[in-house]
Amino acid sequence: MIVGVRASPQSTDMVTMQTNWQYLNDLSDENIDTNDIAELDESFFQQALLRDNTANNSNSISDDTMSCTNYETDIVSWANQQAQWLRTKQFHLLDLEHLAEEIEDVGKSEQRELASRMAVLIAHLLKWYYQPEPQGSSWQRTIKEQRKAIAGHLKSVPSLKAKIADAEWLAIIWSDALTIAIKETGLENFPESCPWTVDDILNQEWHP
Repeated sequence: MIVGVRASPQSTDMVTMQTNWQYLNDLSDENIDTNDIAELDESFFQQALLRDNTANNSNSISDDTMSCTNYETDIVSWANQQAQWLRTKQFHLLDLEHLAEEIEDVGKSEQRELASRMAVLIAHLLKWYYQPEPQGSSWQRTIKEQRKAIAGHLKSVPSLKAKIADAEWLAIIWSDALTIAIKETGLENFPESCPWTVDDILNQEWHP
């Protein structure tokens, strides 16, 4: 059924036709004759307009939209562009490979922060135990701050708790802590493996 405005075959006057919305709503796919509709090929979609139904307006894909910011040369601009396309559901324009890499890197960044804080904390505990003479408020403050930061980090990213229970990961952290402690104290008489439990290391009331 065609609805809209058309010219009367008997006159030049315009005839307004009423839309039967109930009839249209009741139509099923089987009742709609699509024989006179041309097949939609690739050229049709290349020239199509993107319609935002919520805003009741349409926007064509401009040359600026189609041009993708280079991930390698301007990652900030690239990220802003990807975010815009995600919000406007223009998924076909997304740089999926680099998006996947960036999402994975979020997790890696969280792990790096935890590793760095643990290494600094253990290094200060080593200095506290093996070089007791210069013990002072500065070391005490660093130990307290690192423990507090690690606790907050584990609370906000619970999946990282698996890391501090991983013996291989802790061995790497211990090695990093030794490097820091040796550099800052000049001492080398540290144990090859960590003699303390993770619970002790993270306990605000504990000192070796």
